[in-house]
Amino acid sequence: MAVAPTEIGRSISRGNALALISHVRVSNAVAHFAQTLPFRVRCSNDLDSGLSWAERDVALRHREIAPDPPGWKTALRLDVDCPCDRRPHAKSGHCPRAANYWRDVELAEPSFVIVNQANGHAHYVYLLRGWLRVDGENAADLAAVRYFAAIERAYTRALRADAGYAGLVQHNPFHPRYETRVGRDEPYSLRELAAFVELPRMVPRRSTEIRTDGRNIETFDRLRHWAYAQIG
Repeated sequence: MAVAPTEIGRSISRGNALALISHVRVSNAVAHFAQTLPFRVRCSNDLDSGLSWAERDVALRHREIAPDPPGWKTALRLDVDCPCDRRPHAKSGHCPRAANYWRDVELAEPSFVIVNQANGHAHYVYLLRGWLRVDGENAADLAAVRYFAAIERAYTRALRADAGYAGLVQHNPFHPRYETRVGRDEPYSLRELAAFVELPRMVPRRSTEIRTDGRNIETFDRLRHWAYAQIG
């Protein structure tokens, strides 16, 4: 089941959001990302030290950010390090193709791509038109999350993205450490994203114990209630 972002997060003013991104070309997608963040957001400048909660204006000044409220998915996120043969650029350690690889494999245009300028590795963000509830119990929630997981797997395979990346934490598109390349302004429906890929087999409907919100499905289902209670 999907809901409009405004039902979850109180939006900040457009002026405040755009004041944070003087080094990023203004786009509806980037502004939408900032304006629909929850009032409090997990963030970090050093992931080795973990995440901490901060008001969104403060969080948007940190290097890494976890935009999803507990129990929800707001975007499809992928970590594309080096989708090509590393040998031509092994010495430099910089991948020249990661940020634009979606063009090579003819996938949907990301809402924005956040590039690590040190090595060219990139986080792709596809904003969702409706947020997905991943801790719901009804049939509509289960079906939507299975659909999302199938799309996530297909995009991961097509982009040769990191299969271990769970999409919880992403690079902050407003941080000067990164280069943000903007793309499609309008958020995506799941159907639009699915149109670009051949979906893998989904989790069987008859399975009531296995849930899907990432790659380790069974573990996610067993731990989700504990996790949401801890970070909520």
